Amino acid sequence: MSTITVTKTYQDAAVLYEADLDGIVDSTETFVNVTGIGDDNIQNATLTGDLLDSNSLTSTQIATSAVTTAKIAELGITTAKLAADSVTEAKLATNAVTTAKIQDGQVLTANIETSQVTTAKIANTNITAALINNNDITTPKIADASILTVKKPALNYAQSATANYSMSSTTPGNAGISATITTTGNPVYVFGQPTPNAAEGYFGISRGSVGMTSNYGAGGVLTLKRDTTTIAQYQIAIAAPNPSLAGIQNLELALPPGVIAYIDHPAAGTYSYEIELSAFNQTPFSNNTTIQIQYFRLNAVEID
Repeated sequence: MSTITVTKTYQDAAVLYEADLDGIVDSTETFVNVTGIGDDNIQNATLTGDLLDSNSLTSTQIATSAVTTAKIAELGITTAKLAADSVTEAKLATNAVTTAKIQDGQVLTANIETSQVTTAKIANTNITAALINNNDITTPKIADASILTVKKPALNYAQSATANYSMSSTTPGNAGISATITTTGNPVYVFGQPTPNAAEGYFGISRGSVGMTSNYGAGGVLTLKRDTTTIAQYQIAIAAPNPSLAGIQNLELALPPGVIAYIDHPAAGTYSYEIELSAFNQTPFSNNTTIQIQYFRLNAVEID
């Protein structure tokens, strides 16, 4: 360490000459003007804060690594003192980033690792219908007895009014019965049923006065149509047990409306299901056969 050295050229109680004072002045001038005050002649802990003017120490006056943690006052490093990207992950203490420190909307999908959002991290009722893609909930995901009746969609069906219709022509005739339904593309179950709380409903044929003739039977066809398209036909027929026997009267056959049943597969749309009737008129069936529906209703139900 450089120090100031002043040579004493006088004795105690002796006369002080000019040369003695010149020695003191010369030594002081040499130290101030030549040697100077530097790092090597300032003692440790000698320069305190109150000895320094504001902004008197610039970055060039501070040696590398000279500012240690102990030299920094609490709260001395403000945001403005931090360079961009200077706070790395290693500088953050465990659990130092709390929820309050994260701005809304700052945690993006790209910031969440795969499988990091567990069931425990999802609050009750936070998964709404809008967050579930179509067809994402498969059968294995549904617990037994979890789908209640009130959660099931209403049954999509149409039912005709009661029809009573009979005819004896071979030309198909519309029975005046129609069930109109709008579907979503699922299969449609079409079927007949008797009118509730009424006389017995049926689909049948009848013929009277069968004698010794080659025409000893009765028969006809029920045609089920979707709009103008035939989708199914149901034949009904009966014959006398022995046409050579005279005097046989009144051939009749009646079937329940439920024998008319068909599963249709139309595309999504609106359709009217109807019934046409026609009688047979060829051997061994007579042209006086009557085919009819009585107390008959037609139903169309979309199958989920």
